[in-house]
Amino acid sequence: MEALVKFVKSNLPPEGFVDLAAANRWAEEWCREVNAEPHGETRAVPLEQLEQEQPLLRPLVERAGEASGEVRKVDRMGTIRFGSARYSVPWQLVAEDVEVLVEGDELRVMHRGAEVALHRLQAPGGASIQDEHYPTPRSGGLRPLRPRHPVEIAFLELGPAAEAYLRGAAAAGVPRLHLQLSKLLQLGEVCGREQLQSALKRACQFHRFGSDDIRSILAAGGWAPPARAELGERLVLRGLPKVPAAT
Repeated sequence: MEALVKFVKSNLPPEGFVDLAAANRWAEEWCREVNAEPHGETRAVPLEQLEQEQPLLRPLVERAGEASGEVRKVDRMGTIRFGSARYSVPWQLVAEDVEVLVEGDELRVMHRGAEVALHRLQAPGGASIQDEHYPTPRSGGLRPLRPRHPVEIAFLELGPAAEAYLRGAAAAGVPRLHLQLSKLLQLGEVCGREQLQSALKRACQFHRFGSDDIRSILAAGGWAPPARAELGERLVLRGLPKVPAAT
């Protein structure tokens, strides 16, 4: 292609063109002259070759119909390549030959007379991948947590709510996270496991990851211990059994 461009540029008139119509007229006349001369490599006349090959060429304005399928081999990734784009097929067909049919803007993949995949045509370099063509579902994108610190291990024993809170707090850049988790574990010992789990879920919902935020959520539900007690005031913890006064 680069050699062809250089060849055309070398034959352009030095005076240029006054407008686009003049350039197109010159191009048409130049193509007729060049294509009527024998080619330097093949020694064949391009216009005569075109007359011989024309019955075998498909019209440019139409796409290949159902009767003009092309054979492709399914690669090890469960895809085929067509028109410089990639399309997925059922993974069971790896290393098998399939037939590609183009109808309008759709690409159909056939195997032994049956349709096995249907895609929207992609531009060159594009790809159309369908999850159902593979045996395992697409990953959700979350890496499993691998806690090493004892506080993290103890906190994650609270279940999914604790894991969601830990991910959210880490993403939010909560400072001194291990200290925060220790405070939450202490709150859990006072108010109970279920109440803390419920507070963690609500904290994730509103993106509030400080230990004071969790305490406020617990207080709104009537389960948090007071932040401090006044001098001489009896400390009352909800949910704990009452101890009879000494006689």
